[in-house]
Amino acid sequence: MRSLQQHQQGAKCPAGLCAPCARYAVHYKSRARWHQAVPIPEVANIATSVQTIVDVIASAAPAPLQPAVQVIGGDIASVAALSPTMPGLARLTGLWYLLGTKPNPLVGALDFYFIGPAARKLNGGFKARDFVLRDKLGGGNFGVTFEAVRVKESDGSISTRKPLTPEQKQRRVVLKRVNLDKAGVRASFLKTGTMAKGAAESGAVEAYMCGKVARNPVVQSKCAAYLGQFEADDTANGFQKGTQWLVWRFESDSTLADALSGNLGSWPEDIEGLMLGKVDESKPIEKREAAVIKAVLKQVLAGVRRLHGLGIVHRDIKPENLLVTVNGEVKIIDFGAACD
Repeated sequence: MRSLQQHQQGAKCPAGLCAPCARYAVHYKSRARWHQAVPIPEVANIATSVQTIVDVIASAAPAPLQPAVQVIGGDIASVAALSPTMPGLARLTGLWYLLGTKPNPLVGALDFYFIGPAARKLNGGFKARDFVLRDKLGGGNFGVTFEAVRVKESDGSISTRKPLTPEQKQRRVVLKRVNLDKAGVRASFLKTGTMAKGAAESGAVEAYMCGKVARNPVVQSKCAAYLGQFEADDTANGFQKGTQWLVWRFESDSTLADALSGNLGSWPEDIEGLMLGKVDESKPIEKREAAVIKAVLKQVLAGVRRLHGLGIVHRDIKPENLLVTVNGEVKIIDFGAACD
């Protein structure tokens, strides 16, 4: 230590090279060999390489896009050279927001202003006369749901009480009549937000959310299959002129609430076969029950996660709004309180 202090103060090492200095010499020699083996590129070279790549991409891009590619590429090169500009950082931040965030705002805007309206025009062919109402499935403050059958010319008249044929069962749908209220729907309501006030706006929100989900196959598989909407053009056969109706494919008339309340049998054994594919009586009942509950929650959480990825917050997840199908699927329904 004394030799090192003398060396730091300018004194000559007693033996030509003191032990501490010798250790440092070995250290720096090893670092020098490492730098020779693994050369570190200079910042200027990185920036030049980035600019070269940008020039190649810009030359291959369509003529209208070349100026934009050059500008963005120049911003990236300036960041690589550690000399970014404020306008360049602002452009890169905006580009990341439009293309890199989730849910993607650009995709959402395209869906709201272009894809959604086009899809509604293509699926807007439903009329009240296309359906025959049968059993009432449920109801609340914002609407009433019914089982219905899509009518074919060969059907003649379908009775609301007689059993359906297997072919008619394949054409079953769920219809939801949106309750009328004095509040109505505010002008440009969906453009300013999706927090509904009253039954009519709740119906508008549900139609919008279900349509958005239906256009995304990944999310659609975890929610009830939405087919479209219509406004009744006549008062007959259970329909009232001017009322709004939403249409889903009929997948089940049982919810998780039915299973929990014992309407389907003893919980959770009542849906064990549906959720697990079989009933393994060789296992302890506690493990079987835990497996059923885990299977249900796994599907619910997967559905919620996919909705959030699409930018939709359901805000009313409860057993009554979870459909249990004969295929062992748990599907989310009732988007009247949802927002995005």
